[in-house]
Amino acid sequence: PALKQADVGFAMGIVGTDTAKQACDIVLLDDNFTSIKKAIMWGRNVYDSISKFIQFQLTVNVVAIVVAVIGATVYSASPLSAVQMLWINLIMDSLASLALATEPPTEILLDRKPYGKRRPILSKVMKVNILGQSLLQLTVLLTILFYPAIIPGDVESNDDYKDAYPNSSYGSTHWTILFNVFVWLQLFNELNSRKLQTTKRLKTTWSEWNVFEGISKNWRFVAVLVVTTVAQVVIVQVGGSAFKLCEGGLSLNHWLFSVGLGALSLPWQFVVNMMMVLILPSEEEQILVNNIKFSPGGRNSSSRRWDLLRRNVRHGFNYARVFNTSVKKGILINRMTILRGTNRPNYRYPITKSDSLETEKIIRSLARDRVVRLGSMQNQNRTY
Repeated sequence: PALKQADVGFAMGIVGTDTAKQACDIVLLDDNFTSIKKAIMWGRNVYDSISKFIQFQLTVNVVAIVVAVIGATVYSASPLSAVQMLWINLIMDSLASLALATEPPTEILLDRKPYGKRRPILSKVMKVNILGQSLLQLTVLLTILFYPAIIPGDVESNDDYKDAYPNSSYGSTHWTILFNVFVWLQLFNELNSRKLQTTKRLKTTWSEWNVFEGISKNWRFVAVLVVTTVAQVVIVQVGGSAFKLCEGGLSLNHWLFSVGLGALSLPWQFVVNMMMVLILPSEEEQILVNNIKFSPGGRNSSSRRWDLLRRNVRHGFNYARVFNTSVKKGILINRMTILRGTNRPNYRYPITKSDSLETEKIIRSLARDRVVRLGSMQNQNRTY
């Protein structure tokens, strides 16, 4: 029963019983306790790799959809053709997954606390990174789309090119540069996605700010980045007719312009990190904020009542799960433990005498079958 109730149950592969092996989640084939450390490292690394890929993928999706919709609305045609979107999807799905999912685990993964079962896959830090990078990319791409005069050299707009060559199978230089800048923004943002920053580590260590840290140890990431870069150069310079790009490719100045705008993603990530440090609280600070006691008659009394109600319901679900009873009775148990001051802040709920007697009866009757320390229920919601 203990192995089934545990968030992650381990069993020995050699001396362990068949019952334990069937009930556990992970079997240690070599009966070595150090394997638990490796299992935790790899488990956390897999979870973080998935989060990195989702963060990168959502940024590409948001930018591509907005540019395509705005371009189709204003110009009656999407700036990114169907074949170009296929190449972007290849970068976003296959190549990015190979690059970001092959990061080797490090000892740093063991420094943080385990994530909770109900922790959303999109954390606050990931949301800030997605919104921050999307804002930069949309600003750069929409500026190029509507103000082609900022492009160095005498570059005509896409409308002028279509008027001059209505039946051409090639695309304009204007939209070719737009496509090239878009891809370079994603390539540099792929470097940013190697880090899943936390507010605490951003305040205490430089490694969270350095996206190049440990990149030499992951040759797969470097190989994918090199292959993508070479393929992008070949596509722009040679695949004009197939990819609806300009004939003859781009000039050196246009390449420098495209790569320079794409590289803005790296210093912009510093700005995003600084915003997270200034705005988002760390885990310890969030705990302090959650435990602030407001005065009953103060201006925050309504917020205090809502916070207490939310906590009461959330922890009532935990008690109901542990005691295998209804949610209503779980909430009563939680309210009774708060009234006693058991391992919780000394909040005072308006509990009637009948509520207290009923809660006492529930605790006594259920404790005979399942002995659980009531004060430890808040730590049940943890997993690796």
